[in-house]
Amino acid sequence: MDEGSYEDQGGGSYEDQNDQDPSSPEFTDKAPTAKEVQGMLANQGPVIVAKPKEDKPPTLGSNQQLQDKVVNTPVVKVKMSIPIACKIFNAKSDEGEVTKQVVKDSIAAVSTASVLELQCDTPETRTRGRSLAAGDAAQYTFSVEIPEGTEASVIESNLKTAAGNGNLLNTIKSKALAKGVATEALLSASPILVILQLTQGTVTQTVQVVVDMPNEELTEEEKDDDGLSDGEIAAIVICTLIFVIGVSIGLWAYCKQTETPGKPNNVEPSQPKVYMGGDAIPGAEAENQLEQKIDAPGYNV
Repeated sequence: MDEGSYEDQGGGSYEDQNDQDPSSPEFTDKAPTAKEVQGMLANQGPVIVAKPKEDKPPTLGSNQQLQDKVVNTPVVKVKMSIPIACKIFNAKSDEGEVTKQVVKDSIAAVSTASVLELQCDTPETRTRGRSLAAGDAAQYTFSVEIPEGTEASVIESNLKTAAGNGNLLNTIKSKALAKGVATEALLSASPILVILQLTQGTVTQTVQVVVDMPNEELTEEEKDDDGLSDGEIAAIVICTLIFVIGVSIGLWAYCKQTETPGKPNNVEPSQPKVYMGGDAIPGAEAENQLEQKIDAPGYNV
């Protein structure tokens, strides 16, 4: 289960429904009695399983895209003991996952900042002959983000105060009861916690940021259409086809006009021969010339 933002299956955000129930007991700077602890456990409901809240992706412009970016986030690193066994915290079960979120939300609430890393460092310890599973405190390390514009000393002071006056552990107890994961060892523990180590540092994270794409990173499709719309491209194609067809028709008509139907090329028509005197005229030609003279206008016999 992701340790990001959560919401209950019944609706509403995880943090909203994690507030202390008005009917839950009032925790003080003293550990509750065994009788009070048994009464709390008897009234505790079933484990309320949480599911990750779906984050909506950001709206991107036509020339924008999401890009991974590695950043170093300033944090306050803390090591302290918390009376929750690592075997419970690290369990791959609903109880384990909800316990992780309860501890994380409680630290974020008292420090007024986001928790980036949280882990249980002591798998098994013993005090006074008892096993950790029976209620001994385990060592936890976590990193709390220093918000922009906030001094690290403010986060450190919040954590020291909440650990020393019992507010941090009482918050964990209250949220654990509300989610059905409180144990006898947790509820019966003294609310005063001791911070073993408190330092400043950085945590390397990969985040997604919105960036503008430079012109050289346009897609091949955007490069090919050269900014023309579909209608403009269609008009260019149609006009080109019409031009080609018109030129073809013109060439065909020109070739047809240069040809003379029914007459061989370079053949001159025959002319009648006229007898001008001298040599004898063949009989057929003489008859032909005589007929032409007779038919001519103004000829009298």
